[in-house]
Amino acid sequence: MLGRKALAIINMLIYVVLFTIISGTMLSIVSSQTRLMEGRIRQIKGHFAAESALVEYMDRVRRGVVNPDVTQNLTFSIPWNIDASGGVVNRSVNITYIRLIGLNQTGCLTATFNATY
Repeated sequence: MLGRKALAIINMLIYVVLFTIISGTMLSIVSSQTRLMEGRIRQIKGHFAAESALVEYMDRVRRGVVNPDVTQNLTFSIPWNIDASGGVVNRSVNITYIRLIGLNQTGCLTATFNATY
């Protein structure tokens, strides 16, 4: 028959194992949610960076700097982040304007942004 001290040690070991399993599961869930949230934040920042580049392009067309009658590929440098030393890290946004010839004489303006690096 086991003594009281042996039962206490076995009981303590069971609690330690259960606590370790629960804490490991919680750590795994929190880290995966953090990675998902970081990816979503990059997507949102990329969307607004591309939108700001489109506004910059339309402003250049309005000021007459860019000719809207020809197909163009432009790259804009958008402030993205602040590094450890306090400097601004820029990312590039590619703008493509394709002049469509048709009945309504409109064009297609698209912006692409790589938010994965």
